Amino acid sequence: MKKVILLSFVAILVLAQCSFANTVGVLGKLNTTEEDFPKMFNDEIRSDVLANGANKNDVNYRFYDSLNAMQMALSKGEIDSMLMPDSIADFILASDSSYNLKGVAALRYPHVLAFGFAGNNSFLRHMFNDSLSGMEKDGTLGKLIMTYVNNIGVKNPMKVSFPEFKEGMTVRVAVTGDLPPVDYVAADGTPAGFNTAVLAEISRRLKVNIQVIQVESGARAAALTSGRADCAFWFEGYSKGNELVFDAPEGLIFSNPYYNWHKFFYVGK
Repeated sequence: MKKVILLSFVAILVLAQCSFANTVGVLGKLNTTEEDFPKMFNDEIRSDVLANGANKNDVNYRFYDSLNAMQMALSKGEIDSMLMPDSIADFILASDSSYNLKGVAALRYPHVLAFGFAGNNSFLRHMFNDSLSGMEKDGTLGKLIMTYVNNIGVKNPMKVSFPEFKEGMTVRVAVTGDLPPVDYVAADGTPAGFNTAVLAEISRRLKVNIQVIQVESGARAAALTSGRADCAFWFEGYSKGNELVFDAPEGLIFSNPYYNWHKFFYVGK
């Protein structure tokens, strides 16, 4: 699927039928502003290819709290494209022909997925890390990536059921629910996709019950600090050598990463 997408992008470059977006939507960041984001992101880019040879320094970025809000802004013409990790962009491009690829940015440091916790919840983080480490060592994590991300094609993210334990504690996990195929909640409220599959496996290994709470991207930190959620899906981080840097307020701690992206795509219509 990725080969088809990249070939389509080459065709865009050759035909030069549309100009690269000047205003780009991004899921909101907590530690930077719309004005400061261009410099920060450009510093993270190792190399990029933009349609019609546009200058990345001329791009303006606008923050949104959810992918759905960003898609609506694109449809209304308020922005010209959306910046998103490659696997999420792949799914959108493959499942909806009204979208097209406008640019590719290879990242200097891989961006990672992890689980976030309030700072006083280090024991739960330790439990999650033990499970993630075991999943990586026995190959379970790799199988979940292949099934729920790499080989999904244009199918809807697969729904996942959680095991139930009568004597087990309940862990409330905040998710965005609108980043298929990685983080998704179906229209009927059923969690689905890769992140849910990872949580279901953690549930089985720890014998804990998982309760998913859907919140917008910008509200996950507040859900943790207020005690509404015990854990949150976190995708705003990158791995710089042995250092993990997360876009998050002080007081949050994070699990070991369990997935990473090396490219971001600019997706428009």
